[in-house]
Amino acid sequence: MLLIRLGIILGMGLTLLRLRPAFDDAIHDGVDILSLSLGIEAPYLQDPVAIGAFHAEENGVMVIASAGNSGPLPSTAINTAPWISTVGASTIDRTFVSTVLLGNGKAFQGSGISLSNLSHSKIYPLAFGKDIATNLSVVSQARSCSGGSLDPRKIAGRIAVCITSNSTVSYETMILAKAKGNPTATILPTVEVPRYKPAPIVASFSSRGPGPLTGNILKPDVTAPGVAILAAIVPFGEKPADYGFMSGTSMSCPHVSGAAAFIKSVHPTWTSSMIKSALMTTASVYDNIGKPLKNDSGYYANPHEMGAGEISPHNALNPGFVFETTTKGYLRFLCYYGYSNKIIKAMSNTNFNCSKNSSHKLISNINYPSISISKLDRHKVATIVKRTVTNVGSVNATYAANVQAPSGLAVNVYPKKIEFSENKKKVSFKVSFKSKDPDSGYNFGSITWWDGQDNHVRMVFAVNIVQ
Repeated sequence: MLLIRLGIILGMGLTLLRLRPAFDDAIHDGVDILSLSLGIEAPYLQDPVAIGAFHAEENGVMVIASAGNSGPLPSTAINTAPWISTVGASTIDRTFVSTVLLGNGKAFQGSGISLSNLSHSKIYPLAFGKDIATNLSVVSQARSCSGGSLDPRKIAGRIAVCITSNSTVSYETMILAKAKGNPTATILPTVEVPRYKPAPIVASFSSRGPGPLTGNILKPDVTAPGVAILAAIVPFGEKPADYGFMSGTSMSCPHVSGAAAFIKSVHPTWTSSMIKSALMTTASVYDNIGKPLKNDSGYYANPHEMGAGEISPHNALNPGFVFETTTKGYLRFLCYYGYSNKIIKAMSNTNFNCSKNSSHKLISNINYPSISISKLDRHKVATIVKRTVTNVGSVNATYAANVQAPSGLAVNVYPKKIEFSENKKKVSFKVSFKSKDPDSGYNFGSITWWDGQDNHVRMVFAVNIVQ
């Protein structure tokens, strides 16, 4: 029986100084996959997560990490190094609805989890967060019931009303209501709504691209379930619980780690970049009613929000072909980004040397399963990127390219057909991008390679048009 070792590094109580030893220990223990529900904002070679992940990648360990919970603002994604699989969060096809019944008979229904056994007959007084603050200095925080801002003595026997516009904060009790006088209410037990539609939806808190360090690598890579996930929790209080419902990219990251372990168990010789490619190129971009994935505002989600889409582990077992990114390719990325030979050698402990023509725009040519171009001048010639793919499907196969692009962006693939054979397992192709007077800003699309049978290999692209 094949054993896949999955390592988990959690951020709670873990200082930056302890991160490097944590990676070293995981590598020494022989893990296959590392799941990281943590991250910071820092340049690549000043980021202990990125450095530790690089060494893990050098040793054949796949690193999967959370994209962060700073959405829906753009350029908020973390863990954006190309050797990390960066995960956004989406909803699941199950929701939980609670009803708040006011003393005046009015009912408010919304998403929430109440494990109470309260009934219509048992009511409690309401207390607004700002009125039960621990002291005057935290009134603004108490308004939204931020942790530690409420006075336990004042809240006892009452239901807290928390007013907030921050959807990333979870509260044991949240009521959004308007009331006068001395209002009372009860919270009825939560009702589960299965097979909820539409789902999945990109979570509002999920951090977005383009990557804050470079727009020439598309991040996040994929999304996975990260809202209202039943998870083990750190016990606290007089009656600690072992499990709770939690939301965040810290929840979606382990889903991808599990999917990667599933793929590794079937394809033990696949490298981390092959597994990442399989998860990305087979990801779903449709919800459970057959419509394109949306964000929580009701608009179609773009690759800066969902990456290549929602993971589909079963489809990823047979991706057709994959985009392999090597350690040497990642070193070239660091050269293109602007790091010197001296810094790269010190970090990687190699004799690798950067080419003399290294430039930031060449990052787009890293052999990645998606394409991103941070600057495409509408008045200049086309930008051309190259990719090389490795066949992992039928020995003899022919794929044809189908391009979906906005009307103002000319995207051409050549050759338009690629062929694999017993003696030809790797094939290269190029993609040109040329402005046809599209809207300024990012334009999104995809290239899907089809073998005429079951394999559809989809790579997304993001192209920023500048004046």
